[in-house]
Amino acid sequence: MIEIRWHGRGGQGAKTVSQLWAAALLEAGKWVQAFPEYGPERSGAPVQAYNRSDDSAIRRRAAVTSPDVVVVLDPSLLAEVDVTAGLDPGGLLLVNTEESVSAVRERVGFEGRIVCVPGDRLAIGAGATKANVVVAGALAKALGDPPVATLKEGARIALGGKLSPAALATTVAAIEAGYGAVSAGRCVPVSRTPRADGPTRGLKRYRDLAVGAVVAAGTAGRTRTGGWRTGQRPDVELRRCINCLLCWVYCPDSAVELSDEVVFVGFDYDLCKGCALCVEACPTGAIAMVAESPALRPGLAPQGK
Repeated sequence: MIEIRWHGRGGQGAKTVSQLWAAALLEAGKWVQAFPEYGPERSGAPVQAYNRSDDSAIRRRAAVTSPDVVVVLDPSLLAEVDVTAGLDPGGLLLVNTEESVSAVRERVGFEGRIVCVPGDRLAIGAGATKANVVVAGALAKALGDPPVATLKEGARIALGGKLSPAALATTVAAIEAGYGAVSAGRCVPVSRTPRADGPTRGLKRYRDLAVGAVVAAGTAGRTRTGGWRTGQRPDVELRRCINCLLCWVYCPDSAVELSDEVVFVGFDYDLCKGCALCVEACPTGAIAMVAESPALRPGLAPQGK
């Protein structure tokens, strides 16, 4: 059995590409599974999708926690999500990025095979709006299976009823672009040895706590959701602020920063996902959403690496 875990953001097509991949392998005579896992159902939020394929019936139904292959559609997730958690040491990590393999290896600490493909740039060149199908083509080449013709047929099966003929032709061109961008590889063997979960960050998971244990208030980890923003972020005109702290009360991500004197001083944009609840809560109009270029966003420091 081959297990694949796709990491992307809401709206980037992780679910779609997993279905395309399954359709291709089904066409090749494999038993397959494809299903997504959502957290917050919001554009820009991290999501995962899974594939399993085998020559015989697949009985397992749980999420893929010990994948043979991990595919990352958005390189910013390398700083937010432990994408290599449970990844077999003999497996494959494929990342949509302009970075080098050595740079990605240094960031994630994975010693196995890493393939980097400039999926966004190749998608633009093919006339596509997303890199997901480019990355699917790259993955097929990196694994050596399925053949590109089978993958293109999977695209027609999975997407043919949803896309116009012109859009489907663009999708096929994007698959070919990704396939041609990677050196030929081989199928990743499945490890039959037990594989430990990836490193647990922050506090112990609830299931690791003793029965009756108390989780103290204020000890939860702070999730870096700054990469979820989709073009806007809150900005404050402090001279209009009356320090009512309603923004602090309603912020779901602890992104409102207070001074030692409990005075509102601004936002932590590594934590702010741009939900605009602070704008709605502000009684004086001191907070407003402003346009933001992705290139101007503060970088998210890797966690636990």
